[in-house]
Amino acid sequence: MRKFLFHIKKKIYYTKVYLNRFFHEKDEDPKFRKILNDLNEQGISFVPNFLLKNQIKKISKEVKPLLSRLIKEPNKKLKYYRNTHEGLFRLYNISKVSPASKLFYNSKLIRNFSRYYVSKNVSFYQDMVEIRQKINRPLSQLQFTSDKFHFDDWRIRLKFFLLLTDVGIENSPLKYVLKSHKISKNAMEEDLFINKKNGKYGFYKNSEIKEILKVHNLKVRDCTGKAGTLIIVNTNGIHKGTPLKDSKNPRIQLGLYSDLRKKKWNPNNFNL
Repeated sequence: MRKFLFHIKKKIYYTKVYLNRFFHEKDEDPKFRKILNDLNEQGISFVPNFLLKNQIKKISKEVKPLLSRLIKEPNKKLKYYRNTHEGLFRLYNISKVSPASKLFYNSKLIRNFSRYYVSKNVSFYQDMVEIRQKINRPLSQLQFTSDKFHFDDWRIRLKFFLLLTDVGIENSPLKYVLKSHKISKNAMEEDLFINKKNGKYGFYKNSEIKEILKVHNLKVRDCTGKAGTLIIVNTNGIHKGTPLKDSKNPRIQLGLYSDLRKKKWNPNNFNL
């Protein structure tokens, strides 16, 4: 019975999503169209030069000192996430102390797209700045959960990342399995959301990922880009983080999430 009710709930949810898109007026902005086409086809989209170089520099100037202090000690004014074991640090509600970051958080494109793609009642949350540093330990010893292939939810959750630094293959890029938002994950979803197995997110073993890539003829994309690039991700698709390998160039980015939420988020309940 629970399995039947879950799939009914899922069907109702996606019916509402598609009806929202049908009745919601599309933005004629070329960037909006590009993001829409990319997400529908690939599950992820890249917008180079989303902000100008001088705007990125201004944001970086405001947030880097805050991150440097967070690495040394907890922040007393803002919510934060500190994982010294894995070299990942986040400050939340960053727009309160970084006026320049509002160019990203108040973006009309981001707001309008989320209201079209998810729901007119979409929630925006987890506005943050994040830095990932090099850890002087073998990569095999790193057990960070988001560095395993997973998907976040059976519902649509959009994540927007604005790169404040150039991100190459050595700079902890996100990895995304292109078109994986289209494939069936029924067995994993049932274990997660009905039987409450396998923790909170849908983590895959390496052997399972290899099989998925082979069976569905899918490819993994490294989400690299220049500073100023906006990356939009449908995290119903399969993805994972990666550890930083270039100790001289840590990865710094702004982030914002959007979905339909009934509960307040907990900054310590982390996922990428």
